[in-house]
Amino acid sequence: MKLNLENFPLMGDKEAQQLIQVFADQDVLARFVGGCVRDAVLGKAAHDIDMAVPMPPDKVMDLLTKKGIKSIPTGYDFGTVTAVMEGQAFQITSLREDWETDGRHARVVYGMSWEADALRRDFTINALYAERDGTVLDYVEGLTDLKSGVIRFVGAAHQRIREDYLRILRYFRFLAWYGHGPVNPEAMQACADLCQGLGGLSRERIGHEFLKLLAAPVPLPSLSLMDKTGLTSFILPHPLNLKALEGLLPFEKVPNVLCRLAALSWPQLDSEGLAKALRLSWAQKQYLQDCHDRLDDYPSSEKTIYRNLYHDGVRLFEDLTMLSLAVRPLSSTPSLLGEAFKISAGWQRPSFPIKGKDLVEIGLKPGLKLGSLLKRCEEWWIDQNFQPDQEACLRWVRDRKS
Repeated sequence: MKLNLENFPLMGDKEAQQLIQVFADQDVLARFVGGCVRDAVLGKAAHDIDMAVPMPPDKVMDLLTKKGIKSIPTGYDFGTVTAVMEGQAFQITSLREDWETDGRHARVVYGMSWEADALRRDFTINALYAERDGTVLDYVEGLTDLKSGVIRFVGAAHQRIREDYLRILRYFRFLAWYGHGPVNPEAMQACADLCQGLGGLSRERIGHEFLKLLAAPVPLPSLSLMDKTGLTSFILPHPLNLKALEGLLPFEKVPNVLCRLAALSWPQLDSEGLAKALRLSWAQKQYLQDCHDRLDDYPSSEKTIYRNLYHDGVRLFEDLTMLSLAVRPLSSTPSLLGEAFKISAGWQRPSFPIKGKDLVEIGLKPGLKLGSLLKRCEEWWIDQNFQPDQEACLRWVRDRKS
Protein backbone atom coordinates (compact mmCIF):
# COMPACT_ATOMS: atom_id res chain seq x y z
CA MET A 1 0.00 0.00 0.00
CA LYS A 2 1.20 3.49 -0.83
CA LEU A 3 -0.21 6.73 0.59
CA ASN A 4 -0.47 9.89 -1.47
CA LEU A 5 1.28 12.25 0.95
CA GLU A 6 -0.06 15.28 -0.92
CA ASN A 7 -3.34 14.52 0.84
CA PHE A 8 -1.67 14.58 4.27
CA PRO A 9 0.19 17.89 4.55
CA LEU A 10 1.96 17.28 7.86
CA MET A 11 3.60 14.15 6.45
CA GLY A 12 4.21 15.51 2.99
CA ASP A 13 5.23 19.08 3.83
CA LYS A 14 8.75 20.34 3.34
CA GLU A 15 9.66 20.33 7.06
CA ALA A 16 8.89 16.61 7.45
CA GLN A 17 10.72 15.75 4.25
CA GLN A 18 13.70 17.92 5.21
CA LEU A 19 13.91 16.21 8.59
CA ILE A 20 13.95 12.79 6.96
CA GLN A 21 16.68 14.06 4.63
CA VAL A 22 18.79 15.15 7.62
CA PHE A 23 18.96 11.49 8.64
CA ALA A 24 19.34 10.25 5.06
CA ASP A 25 22.45 12.44 4.68
CA GLN A 26 23.96 10.33 7.49
CA ASP A 27 22.83 7.07 5.84
CA VAL A 28 20.14 6.67 8.51
CA LEU A 29 16.64 5.62 7.42
CA ALA A 30 13.83 7.59 9.08
CA ARG A 31 10.22 6.50 8.67
CA PHE A 32 6.84 7.79 9.73
CA VAL A 33 5.28 5.58 12.39
CA GLY A 34 2.21 5.08 14.53
CA GLY A 35 -0.83 7.33 14.63
CA CYS A 36 0.00 9.52 11.64
CA VAL A 37 0.30 6.43 9.40
CA ARG A 38 -2.77 4.77 10.92
CA ASP A 39 -4.93 7.84 10.40
CA ALA A 40 -3.61 8.40 6.88
CA VAL A 41 -4.58 4.83 5.94
CA LEU A 42 -8.09 5.76 7.12
CA GLY A 43 -7.98 8.94 5.05
CA LYS A 44 -7.66 11.25 8.05
CA ALA A 45 -5.14 14.06 8.48
CA ALA A 46 -2.87 13.67 11.50
CA HIS A 47 -2.38 16.33 14.16
CA ASP A 48 0.99 14.99 15.26
CA ILE A 49 3.86 13.42 13.36
CA ASP A 50 5.91 10.57 14.80
CA MET A 51 9.04 9.15 13.22
CA ALA A 52 11.28 6.22 14.03
CA VAL A 53 15.02 5.89 13.39
CA PRO A 54 17.65 3.16 13.96
CA MET A 55 19.77 5.49 16.08
CA PRO A 56 19.91 5.93 19.89
CA PRO A 57 18.41 9.13 21.33
CA ASP A 58 21.72 10.70 22.37
CA LYS A 59 23.00 10.50 18.80
CA VAL A 60 19.66 11.79 17.49
CA MET A 61 20.02 14.88 19.68
CA ASP A 62 23.66 15.34 18.63
CA LEU A 63 22.72 15.20 14.97
CA LEU A 64 19.82 17.62 15.33
CA THR A 65 21.99 20.06 17.27
CA LYS A 66 24.71 19.97 14.62
CA LYS A 67 22.09 20.75 11.96
CA GLY A 68 20.76 23.68 13.96
CA ILE A 69 17.44 21.97 14.68
CA LYS A 70 15.92 22.48 18.12
CA SER A 71 15.63 19.22 20.05
CA ILE A 72 13.81 18.48 23.31
CA PRO A 73 14.28 15.23 25.30
CA THR A 74 10.53 14.84 25.88
CA GLY A 75 10.58 11.07 26.44
CA TYR A 76 14.29 10.45 26.56
CA ASP A 77 14.07 7.42 28.88
CA PHE A 78 11.84 5.73 26.32
CA GLY A 79 14.01 6.83 23.39
CA THR A 80 11.87 9.76 22.26
CA VAL A 81 13.20 13.19 21.24
CA THR A 82 11.11 16.07 19.88
CA ALA A 83 12.51 18.00 16.93
CA VAL A 84 11.07 21.45 16.20
CA MET A 85 11.28 22.92 12.68
CA GLU A 86 9.44 26.07 11.61
CA GLY A 87 7.17 25.75 14.65
CA GLN A 88 6.19 22.15 13.81
CA ALA A 89 7.05 19.45 16.36
CA PHE A 90 8.11 15.95 15.31
CA GLN A 91 8.40 13.08 17.78
CA ILE A 92 11.43 10.94 16.89
CA THR A 93 11.74 7.58 18.64
CA SER A 94 14.71 5.23 18.42
CA LEU A 95 14.05 1.66 17.34
CA ARG A 96 13.70 -0.63 20.35
CA GLU A 97 14.77 -4.24 20.62
CA ASP A 98 13.74 -4.87 24.21
CA TRP A 99 13.09 -3.21 27.54
CA GLU A 100 12.74 -3.96 31.21
CA THR A 101 9.85 -2.36 33.06
CA ASP A 102 7.83 -2.42 36.26
CA GLY A 103 4.73 -1.18 34.45
CA ARG A 104 5.60 2.48 35.00
CA HIS A 105 9.32 2.94 34.27
CA ALA A 106 11.45 1.31 31.64
CA ARG A 107 15.04 0.54 30.72
CA VAL A 108 15.14 0.50 26.95
CA VAL A 109 17.51 -1.48 24.74
CA TYR A 110 17.89 0.15 21.33
CA GLY A 111 18.38 -1.75 18.11
CA MET A 112 18.45 -1.66 14.32
CA SER A 113 15.58 -3.99 13.39
CA TRP A 114 12.32 -2.48 12.19
CA GLU A 115 10.45 -5.73 12.71
CA ALA A 116 11.76 -6.06 16.28
CA ASP A 117 10.63 -2.47 16.94
CA ALA A 118 7.14 -3.28 15.62
CA LEU A 119 6.96 -6.28 17.94
CA ARG A 120 7.59 -4.03 20.96
CA ARG A 121 4.74 -1.60 20.18
CA ASP A 122 1.36 -1.66 21.92
CA PHE A 123 -1.32 -2.36 19.29
CA THR A 124 -1.10 -3.66 15.76
CA ILE A 125 -2.87 -0.60 14.34
CA ASN A 126 -0.16 1.59 15.90
CA ALA A 127 2.73 -0.49 14.54
CA LEU A 128 2.48 0.78 10.96
CA TYR A 129 5.40 2.53 9.26
CA ALA A 130 5.61 4.60 6.11
CA GLU A 131 8.54 5.58 3.90
CA ARG A 132 9.02 9.21 2.94
CA ASP A 133 7.25 8.46 -0.37
CA GLY A 134 4.18 7.04 1.43
CA THR A 135 4.90 3.31 1.08
CA VAL A 136 3.36 1.57 4.09
CA LEU A 137 5.18 -1.25 5.91
CA ASP A 138 3.24 -3.63 8.14
CA TYR A 139 5.01 -6.31 10.17
CA VAL A 140 2.13 -7.34 12.46
CA GLU A 141 -1.04 -7.39 10.29
CA GLY A 142 -2.04 -3.95 11.51
CA LEU A 143 -3.63 -3.04 8.17
CA THR A 144 -5.94 -6.06 8.40
CA ASP A 145 -6.95 -5.19 11.95
CA LEU A 146 -7.49 -1.54 11.06
CA LYS A 147 -9.78 -2.47 8.18
CA SER A 148 -11.79 -4.93 10.29
CA GLY A 149 -11.97 -2.61 13.33
CA VAL A 150 -10.17 -5.03 15.65
CA ILE A 151 -7.99 -3.62 18.42
CA ARG A 152 -5.33 -6.21 19.22
CA PHE A 153 -2.17 -6.08 21.29
CA VAL A 154 1.06 -6.86 19.47
CA GLY A 155 2.15 -10.30 20.66
CA ALA A 156 1.05 -11.48 24.10
CA ALA A 157 -1.49 -9.08 25.62
CA HIS A 158 -0.49 -9.81 29.22
CA GLN A 159 3.15 -9.05 28.44
CA ARG A 160 2.36 -5.80 26.65
CA ILE A 161 0.27 -4.61 29.58
CA ARG A 162 2.90 -5.52 32.17
CA GLU A 163 5.33 -3.27 30.30
CA ASP A 164 3.01 -0.32 30.91
CA TYR A 165 -0.30 -0.69 32.74
CA LEU A 166 -1.62 2.46 31.09
CA ARG A 167 -2.08 0.28 28.01
CA ILE A 168 -5.24 -1.04 29.64
CA LEU A 169 -6.85 2.39 29.33
CA ARG A 170 -5.26 2.90 25.93
CA TYR A 171 -6.90 -0.31 24.78
CA PHE A 172 -10.36 1.02 25.62
CA ARG A 173 -9.51 4.42 24.17
CA PHE A 174 -8.50 2.92 20.81
CA LEU A 175 -11.52 0.63 20.97
CA ALA A 176 -13.73 3.72 21.26
CA TRP A 177 -12.03 5.50 18.36
CA TYR A 178 -11.23 2.68 15.93
CA GLY A 179 -13.04 -0.46 17.05
CA HIS A 180 -16.02 -1.59 15.02
CA GLY A 181 -15.32 -5.30 14.70
CA PRO A 182 -15.37 -8.18 17.17
CA VAL A 183 -13.71 -7.52 20.52
CA ASN A 184 -10.42 -9.37 20.90
CA PRO A 185 -11.00 -11.87 23.77
CA GLU A 186 -7.31 -12.12 24.72
CA ALA A 187 -7.10 -8.34 25.09
CA MET A 188 -10.23 -8.16 27.23
CA GLN A 189 -9.06 -10.98 29.47
CA ALA A 190 -5.63 -9.42 29.95
CA CYS A 191 -7.18 -6.06 30.87
CA ALA A 192 -9.42 -7.75 33.44
CA ASP A 193 -6.60 -9.87 34.87
CA LEU A 194 -4.16 -6.98 35.26
CA CYS A 195 -6.46 -4.08 36.17
CA GLN A 196 -4.88 -3.83 39.63
CA GLY A 197 -1.82 -2.38 37.91
CA LEU A 198 -3.75 0.82 37.24
CA GLY A 199 -3.49 1.58 40.95
CA GLY A 200 0.22 2.31 40.60
CA LEU A 201 -0.11 4.85 37.80
CA SER A 202 -0.11 8.61 38.21
CA ARG A 203 -3.51 10.26 38.16
CA GLU A 204 -2.26 12.62 35.42
CA ARG A 205 -1.68 9.70 33.04
CA ILE A 206 -5.03 8.12 33.91
CA GLY A 207 -6.90 11.41 33.48
CA HIS A 208 -5.21 12.14 30.16
CA GLU A 209 -6.20 8.76 28.70
CA PHE A 210 -9.72 8.73 30.10
CA LEU A 211 -10.57 12.17 28.71
CA LYS A 212 -9.23 11.10 25.31
CA LEU A 213 -11.56 8.10 25.46
CA LEU A 214 -14.51 10.38 26.29
CA ALA A 215 -13.70 12.51 23.24
CA ALA A 216 -14.42 9.62 20.85
CA PRO A 217 -17.46 10.15 18.59
CA VAL A 218 -19.30 7.20 20.19
CA PRO A 219 -17.60 6.24 23.47
CA LEU A 220 -20.50 4.34 25.03
CA PRO A 221 -19.76 0.75 23.86
CA SER A 222 -16.14 0.98 25.00
CA LEU A 223 -17.12 2.51 28.34
CA SER A 224 -19.68 -0.22 28.87
CA LEU A 225 -17.07 -2.93 28.25
CA MET A 226 -14.61 -1.13 30.48
CA ASP A 227 -17.19 -1.00 33.25
CA LYS A 228 -17.99 -4.71 32.91
CA THR A 229 -14.26 -5.49 33.09
CA GLY A 230 -14.12 -3.87 36.53
CA LEU A 231 -11.92 -0.87 35.74
CA THR A 232 -14.21 1.96 36.84
CA SER A 233 -13.13 1.95 40.48
CA PHE A 234 -9.51 2.53 39.42
CA ILE A 235 -10.46 5.62 37.39
CA LEU A 236 -13.41 7.45 38.97
CA PRO A 237 -14.63 7.88 42.56
CA HIS A 238 -18.14 6.68 41.63
CA PRO A 239 -19.97 4.25 39.31
CA LEU A 240 -20.56 5.17 35.66
CA ASN A 241 -24.03 6.48 34.80
CA LEU A 242 -24.05 5.00 31.30
CA LYS A 243 -27.78 5.63 30.89
CA ALA A 244 -27.31 9.39 31.37
CA LEU A 245 -24.50 9.45 28.82
CA GLU A 246 -26.65 7.49 26.40
CA GLY A 247 -29.34 10.14 26.82
CA LEU A 248 -26.89 12.99 26.27
CA LEU A 249 -25.16 11.82 23.09
CA PRO A 250 -28.09 12.38 20.65
CA PHE A 251 -28.42 16.02 21.79
CA GLU A 252 -24.79 17.03 21.20
CA LYS A 253 -23.83 19.51 18.50
CA VAL A 254 -20.17 18.59 18.98
CA PRO A 255 -18.59 16.19 21.50
CA ASN A 256 -18.01 17.86 24.86
CA VAL A 257 -15.77 15.77 27.11
CA LEU A 258 -16.63 17.58 30.35
CA CYS A 259 -20.37 17.52 29.74
CA ARG A 260 -20.06 13.80 29.05
CA LEU A 261 -18.10 13.39 32.27
CA ALA A 262 -20.84 15.25 34.15
CA ALA A 263 -23.46 12.89 32.70
CA LEU A 264 -21.41 9.82 33.61
CA SER A 265 -21.05 11.18 37.15
CA TRP A 266 -24.66 12.17 37.80
CA PRO A 267 -26.05 12.28 40.48
CA GLN A 268 -22.75 11.86 42.36
CA LEU A 269 -21.22 14.86 40.62
CA ASP A 270 -18.34 15.50 43.00
CA SER A 271 -16.16 18.07 41.25
CA GLU A 272 -13.51 17.89 43.97
CA GLY A 273 -13.27 14.11 43.78
CA LEU A 274 -13.22 14.09 39.98
CA ALA A 275 -10.55 16.79 39.85
CA LYS A 276 -8.37 14.73 42.17
CA ALA A 277 -9.01 11.43 40.37
CA LEU A 278 -8.31 12.81 36.89
CA ARG A 279 -6.02 15.73 37.78
CA LEU A 280 -8.36 18.24 36.15
CA SER A 281 -7.45 21.87 35.70
CA TRP A 282 -9.09 24.59 37.78
CA ALA A 283 -11.29 25.57 34.81
CA GLN A 284 -12.39 21.96 34.26
CA LYS A 285 -13.18 21.52 37.92
CA GLN A 286 -15.15 24.78 37.95
CA TYR A 287 -17.19 23.68 34.94
CA LEU A 288 -18.21 20.49 36.76
CA GLN A 289 -19.04 22.48 39.89
CA ASP A 290 -21.22 24.82 37.81
CA CYS A 291 -23.04 21.78 36.42
CA HIS A 292 -23.61 20.53 39.96
CA ASP A 293 -24.79 23.90 41.27
CA ARG A 294 -27.00 24.95 38.38
CA LEU A 295 -28.61 21.79 37.02
CA ASP A 296 -31.65 22.05 39.31
CA ASP A 297 -32.67 25.23 37.43
CA TYR A 298 -32.90 23.26 34.16
CA PRO A 299 -34.50 22.56 31.79
CA SER A 300 -35.54 26.18 31.46
CA SER A 301 -39.18 27.17 31.47
CA GLU A 302 -40.61 30.06 29.48
CA LYS A 303 -40.07 32.27 32.55
CA THR A 304 -36.50 31.16 33.32
CA ILE A 305 -34.91 30.69 29.92
CA TYR A 306 -33.54 34.25 29.65
CA ARG A 307 -32.55 34.30 33.31
CA ASN A 308 -30.53 31.12 32.81
CA LEU A 309 -28.91 32.47 29.66
CA TYR A 310 -27.96 35.66 31.48
CA HIS A 311 -26.41 33.86 34.44
CA ASP A 312 -24.75 30.95 32.65
CA GLY A 313 -23.82 32.17 29.18
CA VAL A 314 -24.59 30.35 25.94
CA ARG A 315 -22.16 27.43 26.26
CA LEU A 316 -23.09 26.40 29.80
CA PHE A 317 -26.78 27.10 29.12
CA GLU A 318 -26.80 24.69 26.19
CA ASP A 319 -24.78 22.07 28.07
CA LEU A 320 -27.04 22.24 31.11
CA THR A 321 -30.13 22.06 28.91
CA MET A 322 -28.83 18.87 27.26
CA LEU A 323 -27.59 17.43 30.53
CA SER A 324 -30.89 18.05 32.34
CA LEU A 325 -32.86 16.36 29.56
CA ALA A 326 -30.43 13.43 29.60
CA VAL A 327 -30.79 12.79 33.33
CA ARG A 328 -34.49 13.75 33.55
CA PRO A 329 -36.13 12.97 30.18
CA LEU A 330 -39.41 14.74 29.42
CA SER A 331 -42.12 14.00 26.87
CA SER A 332 -41.52 17.44 25.35
CA THR A 333 -37.73 17.00 25.13
CA PRO A 334 -37.24 17.51 21.34
CA SER A 335 -39.35 20.67 21.09
CA LEU A 336 -37.96 22.09 24.33
CA LEU A 337 -34.38 21.49 23.20
CA GLY A 338 -35.03 23.02 19.80
CA GLU A 339 -36.60 26.14 21.30
CA ALA A 340 -33.78 26.58 23.82
CA PHE A 341 -31.09 26.29 21.13
CA LYS A 342 -32.99 28.63 18.82
CA ILE A 343 -33.04 31.33 21.50
CA SER A 344 -29.43 30.76 22.57
CA ALA A 345 -28.21 31.04 18.97
CA GLY A 346 -29.28 34.68 18.81
CA TRP A 347 -28.52 35.61 22.41
CA GLN A 348 -26.69 38.83 23.17
CA ARG A 349 -26.17 39.30 26.88
CA PRO A 350 -27.62 42.66 28.02
CA SER A 351 -25.58 44.87 30.32
CA PHE A 352 -26.98 45.69 33.76
CA PRO A 353 -27.30 49.51 33.65
CA ILE A 354 -26.01 50.39 37.15
CA LYS A 355 -22.88 49.70 39.18
CA GLY A 356 -21.81 50.12 42.77
CA LYS A 357 -20.42 53.61 42.14
CA ASP A 358 -23.85 54.73 40.95
CA LEU A 359 -25.32 53.75 44.31
CA VAL A 360 -22.58 55.60 46.17
CA GLU A 361 -23.41 58.71 44.17
CA ILE A 362 -27.03 58.61 45.40
CA GLY A 363 -25.93 58.40 49.03
CA LEU A 364 -25.32 54.74 49.88
CA LYS A 365 -22.20 53.79 51.78
CA PRO A 366 -19.95 51.04 50.39
CA GLY A 367 -20.48 47.74 52.17
CA LEU A 368 -22.67 44.69 52.46
CA LYS A 369 -25.95 46.61 52.26
CA LEU A 370 -24.94 48.26 49.01
CA GLY A 371 -23.92 44.92 47.52
CA SER A 372 -27.15 43.30 48.60
CA LEU A 373 -29.28 46.07 47.11
CA LEU A 374 -27.33 45.96 43.86
CA LYS A 375 -27.87 42.20 43.57
CA ARG A 376 -31.59 42.47 44.38
CA CYS A 377 -31.99 45.22 41.82
CA GLU A 378 -30.29 43.09 39.18
CA GLU A 379 -32.69 40.22 39.90
CA TRP A 380 -35.66 42.62 39.60
CA TRP A 381 -34.23 43.95 36.32
CA ILE A 382 -33.94 40.38 34.98
CA ASP A 383 -37.55 39.68 36.02
CA GLN A 384 -38.58 42.76 34.05
CA ASN A 385 -37.03 41.16 30.95
CA PHE A 386 -33.98 43.49 31.12
CA GLN A 387 -36.16 46.48 30.17
CA PRO A 388 -35.63 49.04 33.01
CA ASP A 389 -32.98 51.64 32.16
CA GLN A 390 -30.47 53.23 34.54
CA GLU A 391 -32.94 55.79 35.86
CA ALA A 392 -35.58 53.15 36.59
CA CYS A 393 -33.05 50.93 38.37
CA LEU A 394 -31.80 53.82 40.53
CA ARG A 395 -35.38 54.71 41.38
CA TRP A 396 -35.96 51.11 42.48
CA VAL A 397 -32.90 51.34 44.74
CA ARG A 398 -33.95 54.70 46.24
CA ASP A 399 -37.33 53.26 47.16
CA ARG A 400 -35.61 50.53 49.16
CA LYS A 401 -32.44 52.08 50.52
CA SER A 402 -33.86 53.32 53.82
